[in-house]
Amino acid sequence: RGFHNYYVEDGSCGSKVSTLTSGGSTIDSTSTCLNVLPSFLVRSIQQSNPLRSASNRISVALESSVNVSSSSRISISGLSQYQIDPNFPVYISGQENNSFLCDLLGTKGRGSWDGEVLVLSICDGYSLPRAASLMFFFFVRNPAIPLDGTNVTISCDGNYVFRPIFMNSPIETRLGVTGGSVPLKVIVPSLSSNLMMQANPLTSASNRITWAFSVNCDVSGGS
Repeated sequence: RGFHNYYVEDGSCGSKVSTLTSGGSTIDSTSTCLNVLPSFLVRSIQQSNPLRSASNRISVALESSVNVSSSSRISISGLSQYQIDPNFPVYISGQENNSFLCDLLGTKGRGSWDGEVLVLSICDGYSLPRAASLMFFFFVRNPAIPLDGTNVTISCDGNYVFRPIFMNSPIETRLGVTGGSVPLKVIVPSLSSNLMMQANPLTSASNRITWAFSVNCDVSGGS
């Protein structure tokens, strides 16, 4: 006899498990429960554009420790300084069919925003299996003021209750801005150094003017 761990979601523990050995004999063992905490094992969020007042793509990647059923509500908090439409479009990465996520009214391919919390519901007839990846994105507009980034939390309420937990944000460069991938990292484009000088101070002489400057973000052609 022995004890083995098995993944159990419904709480049925202590069941008898028989294993047939290579010699043809049977070994009985008893399963024990693994306590699985409902949580998003993968919970990544990042932005595409850190410039003030710019259109910004927010990308989210999730992976759950348990099966999440239809009508479960995923809530994301900490994005209140973005400008977001109350019923904003949501896009599933790599799919043309955006019917997996709904707003609170059940409208497919949209999410709900009340100015404080972003809420996405898993549409009727769909579920998020344990360990399956869900990647989606939506668009917001950045605020006009500079910000240093923010902590974002995620929770879920449905067949399981996920306690709020901080999301992970990769610290990557966006448009020349270090850490520009962090949500609500916003800068005002500006000259970070500025130097101008001349080559010749004599009257009526040809003169060369030199201007040296640097910027705090990438500058596109035609600017």
